[in-house]
Amino acid sequence: MTLRFATARSFVVALAFAGLVAGCAPSISVRTDFHPGTNFSVYKTVTISDAKTELDPFIAGRIRAALEVQLAAKGISRVPSDGDLVVHAHVRARTDTTVSSWSGGWGYGYYGGNYVDVRNVRVGTLVVDLVDRVKGEAVWRGIAEGTIDQNATPQESEAHINAAIEKLFREYPPKS
Repeated sequence: MTLRFATARSFVVALAFAGLVAGCAPSISVRTDFHPGTNFSVYKTVTISDAKTELDPFIAGRIRAALEVQLAAKGISRVPSDGDLVVHAHVRARTDTTVSSWSGGWGYGYYGGNYVDVRNVRVGTLVVDLVDRVKGEAVWRGIAEGTIDQNATPQESEAHINAAIEKLFREYPPKS
């Protein structure tokens, strides 16, 4: 009986820790669109153009590496030029202002009032276009958006980019 309780307690602690770690990572929302009727199975090679970014110059290299990994996982090999697809990635950042208000007080005998918390939050948007090189037209677009942790280490930044691009390509190729 003691062993069962210890195992259950360990499971609950591990689950709580996993939730805490997941909650610390920036949230990423994604959306995709594609040209209806496209036969994505014909695309076997890709040329990745340099990512356009107004952020840290190292971001472009991390994006390119993450794109290469995700596309390779989908059976699409990177070639230096003349790929079936050309990938264009663009990154933009903006500052959103969030306002939270609440009323009340804390503690015995303390009367609170109305409180307002105003914060500036950096939000990054990554747009990835897959362009049919022969036709010269976009066949797929993915957009990932999430908060930017301005205190992230290079390793954390790379992990966030990898997670965003993995989530972006989760449903690729689309079901036409």
